[in-house]
Amino acid sequence: MSISIIPFKNFSKNELSLPDKYELHRTFIEPGNDYAISRDSKGIVLSKYGDNIWDLTPYSSTPYQSHTIKFEKDLRNKENIVQSKRLIFLIMTMMGGKTGSGVSVVTVISLSSCLYWLSIYAESFNKTLFEALESKKILRKFIEKNKDVYSRLNKFKSVLSFLNKKSNKITGVKYQEDKKLLDFLNSYMANHLANKKQTPVIPSSIYVASIKERWQQINLIEKNIESICLFIKNIINTKYFAASNKFQGQKYLFIEECIYWEDAQEAYNLTELFDKYSIKNKPDFCSFIRKIQGTCKHLIHVYSGMRQEEVLSLKTDCLEFIDERKRTRIIGITTKLEGTRKRVSWVTSKEIERVIAILIKIATSLSIKLNLDSDENYLFISTSNLKSEVSNPKIVSTPYLADDVLPLSDQAITIKEEDIEELEFIDYQRDWRRDEDFGIGKRWSFATHQYRRSLAVYSIQSGLVSLGALQVQFKHLFRDMSFYYQNGSSSAKDLLNIHSDHIANDINTMRTEIEALSFMKFFLLDDDELISVQGNIIKNSIYEKYGNNKMLILEDRERTIKKFKNGELAWRETMLGGCTQFEPCESRLKRSLIACIGCTSAVHKLKNLESVIKKQKKFVDKLDKNSIEYRNELYDLNKLKEYHNRVKKD
Repeated sequence: MSISIIPFKNFSKNELSLPDKYELHRTFIEPGNDYAISRDSKGIVLSKYGDNIWDLTPYSSTPYQSHTIKFEKDLRNKENIVQSKRLIFLIMTMMGGKTGSGVSVVTVISLSSCLYWLSIYAESFNKTLFEALESKKILRKFIEKNKDVYSRLNKFKSVLSFLNKKSNKITGVKYQEDKKLLDFLNSYMANHLANKKQTPVIPSSIYVASIKERWQQINLIEKNIESICLFIKNIINTKYFAASNKFQGQKYLFIEECIYWEDAQEAYNLTELFDKYSIKNKPDFCSFIRKIQGTCKHLIHVYSGMRQEEVLSLKTDCLEFIDERKRTRIIGITTKLEGTRKRVSWVTSKEIERVIAILIKIATSLSIKLNLDSDENYLFISTSNLKSEVSNPKIVSTPYLADDVLPLSDQAITIKEEDIEELEFIDYQRDWRRDEDFGIGKRWSFATHQYRRSLAVYSIQSGLVSLGALQVQFKHLFRDMSFYYQNGSSSAKDLLNIHSDHIANDINTMRTEIEALSFMKFFLLDDDELISVQGNIIKNSIYEKYGNNKMLILEDRERTIKKFKNGELAWRETMLGGCTQFEPCESRLKRSLIACIGCTSAVHKLKNLESVIKKQKKFVDKLDKNSIEYRNELYDLNKLKEYHNRVKKD
């Protein structure tokens, strides 16, 4: 009896690109050398089992990256090639994905690299790969040799787990699980995780200032995007367009269709823009386009929390509008969340539509000679195509480097004392002042995952920082994220099984700790006047325990966080202060400013109340006095004033 298996069936874009069918028996029957390992989108065979290079790129969810396995690289013993092919093919056909859907290309490539390093190590002992896997002594030495490389240890653990789950008759390896060896491996991995530094949250002042400058840059690019795209198309279509006096000199002087750089930029009204960014020739222009793409990419990360590979995999039709364009989602295809190609959405803001529009226009211009299929309409087309003659066209851009963005000012992103203080409060276990990367006076170095963690922290509406500027910058985004990822949206059922790679999981797992830190800042570190019974009860109990010793409070924060995680304490920020209620609050659903005035679980600060009254008055003054909205908002304002007068009398 056999089972028919087609590797990568759930990761293929169409049936034509699928590998051959394989009949899986109780013992391993090696495929013939002509067995098709991979095909392109038109059904043409790319790799066969007998080849020493397997190209698995068609089944990748990261279109900018090629995925190949090179079996002959540095291996002297041909038997190791045979054995590596067997194990990798078994991983492709027998290693289940997260939903039993098969294993992804990334996993196959990852584990093949581990088998490669183990084969190299085995040859240093004049052993084969299988002999190394059967030797506890060699495996222990391999672990010791790679003890400082966590990723390799992690891959190695997956290989051992796979061998343990499969019959030795199928794998061909006489493998026996060794608990002591696994404990030895796990001890090194645990040590790595214990010393791993958490991704920093971007300090709020740098966060807001950098976003503000990037939008200013987008405003300028928007004004010139049509001319920029025409410039791109002319460079691609005409060899003699925008020729440089420095590089071509007199070479094109007598060619009638030649247009030199200065004339080209003037013809398209781009002289001022090019001067601003010091663009003086085609190589500079190519770099400029990539920096525009990079800046757009940063803003997508800021307003969605997506990972790099998720953003680079986006197509030009990635936006979805809901409720008559009041809400916006970014739609992408990912394999990370479910182990198969799946349509996934990320909450975002309407503003990001402008960024996507710029990217679409640039992508359309860069791909005019690429003859792309309908499933290749990617948002980030490689700038390597910005030539009149392209020998090896690339569709999608490779990952962007730190400098692949339009430059930000020192004033916006220089680290200040208050930034370090903010970092110390949010991640109090890390010695920020001894970390050279975060020295006062240095420029902040952005990484894509920082945006993810920062968005998760700030969207929880914590009191860790002053959120005024953030709320102005993000407008409805925080509210939408809170509703969609935290408070039982229409996708609540799916959120119960959120994969660790989606930002929704970051928000849910971090929420308790952030709320605990917010509670501490509100009650323990601020001396502002409280105007509610519940607040003063908590404040007095804290004073009895700590007095005014703020250092003791900070040292005890682990215990406070633990109480939140255990459900002993609860805290939510509100406009007037906060709420200590454990159960879901019906009043919060009304989104009313006055809903919590009479609530026994509410905690209010006088300065918050006065600030809300001031802002509400400005808002009411702008409304039409004959509208229902005006009457409703005026009612709230009057109630707030009554509450304020009552408090001041008391």
